[in-house]
Amino acid sequence: MLILLLSSLFSCSPSDTKYNVYNTEPGASITSPVEGQAFDERSSVTFLGRVVDNQDDPGDLYITWSSDLDGVLQEGRLADVDGNVSFVTANLSVGSHAIKLTVTDTAQAQGFAAVGVVVVDVEERPRVNILAPVGSDYGVEGIAYTLQAGVTDEQDSPSSLLLIITSDLEGELCRVAPASDNIASCDVTLGVGTHLLTFTAWDSGGDSAEATAYFPVISEDEHDFDGDGFTESLGDCDDADEDIFPTATEYYDGFDNDCDNLIDEGTVGYDDDGDLYTELDGDCDDNDRTVYPSAKESCDSYDNDCDGTIDEGTSCYDDDGDGYTEDDGDCNDGALAVSPAATESCDSVDNNCDGSTDPAGSSGCTTYYLDSDGDGYGSSTSSSCLCSPSSTYKVTNSTDCYDSNSKASPAQTGYFTTDRGDGSYDYDCDGAEDQRYTTMGSCPTNILRCSADTVVGWKGSTPPKCGASRNMITRCAYDPTASLTTCTETTSSTTQECQ
Repeated sequence: MLILLLSSLFSCSPSDTKYNVYNTEPGASITSPVEGQAFDERSSVTFLGRVVDNQDDPGDLYITWSSDLDGVLQEGRLADVDGNVSFVTANLSVGSHAIKLTVTDTAQAQGFAAVGVVVVDVEERPRVNILAPVGSDYGVEGIAYTLQAGVTDEQDSPSSLLLIITSDLEGELCRVAPASDNIASCDVTLGVGTHLLTFTAWDSGGDSAEATAYFPVISEDEHDFDGDGFTESLGDCDDADEDIFPTATEYYDGFDNDCDNLIDEGTVGYDDDGDLYTELDGDCDDNDRTVYPSAKESCDSYDNDCDGTIDEGTSCYDDDGDGYTEDDGDCNDGALAVSPAATESCDSVDNNCDGSTDPAGSSGCTTYYLDSDGDGYGSSTSSSCLCSPSSTYKVTNSTDCYDSNSKASPAQTGYFTTDRGDGSYDYDCDGAEDQRYTTMGSCPTNILRCSADTVVGWKGSTPPKCGASRNMITRCAYDPTASLTTCTETTSSTTQECQ
């Protein structure tokens, strides 16, 4: 026998060698709940576990949760990639359960884990779950609020149940049967305060269950009806309009948007500075009550009357555009031709603002000559360019040869025996002393012609000088008492006149 065995072993070639692979059992463990943990009837119980296998992936393992009282609870390929498994149930029977986790691999090998739990019998009473109010819910004085609860019972239909809601401040508020969806509701209007509300559910057998909730009710002025972040108690003057609240932007809309008891202030349609004009009315600075259309312009570098021009019509504005203001010395800021730098003209205006009107030398002046003696003729040695004649410079000619004697002028035709005042006898201003009498007198030698041939004139050989006196032959006559050969002359002392 041994020989045959050895023979068969040695007769096998290496390629015929076979190796056996042995499958190991998968592992299982339950991590929750712990052994002996108790649960109320119909409460949810979560079972957590873990499975492993050397050959199969966790997702290929077949999982079975079972109870020794209720049988198979759940089965299938239920593990995640890490081998975690879970199962939740609220349907365990009352009593002590041995919960078993069975894991079966693809080779049908199995592993097991178990835990004992107790399901406690709970009295058959209704259950109540408050749905409103919850969390931070609150009510507002004078406004209805819907109280709501879910009411269930294992034995009774919703119509056989009753929910009574009471307040520790106001007593019973309502009693109502749940609707077909097990929801019981009632609308209540509560006073201000924090109410402790008690929701009591009753079933047809007289069993009850209750739940409580605090419900604060605030006054209307503490509720933000429009959701703008402000209540009436915080100054919201219109809690029905989300655009109206303290610190809101004011608009030109006829409303007090920012609740400061002013309407449209700071907008184009409000008279912010109280000068009776708005920006819509043309007020160019509605923060300055001295600035508005038709305001008096002041010398302050502001456009007081909102006409687009600054300081016009004031002493610091150059109204006529001549480069000078009244403050600069312009004595007529309404006339372009009048300024401290203007040229004086003969126009009856103080053009250069020096206090004098039409002074000598003004543009357009006329040369007037000094007529000291008032004879209508001026002196060529003294003149002034004036806009009109003065008391002394009043003639436009300069032909007076001696302006200290009114008898001396180009118009003089008379002759004078005394000089005009400067030693000259040129009274008619022709440049020469013209003698009035220049004829030399003589009497004839023919006594028969004494009268007929008499020459009236000066005795001597030349006329006397101007103003000098000498005898002048005025008559020749025959004198029988005298010589019979000559005519007797008659003379008269005469002063030479000149012009």
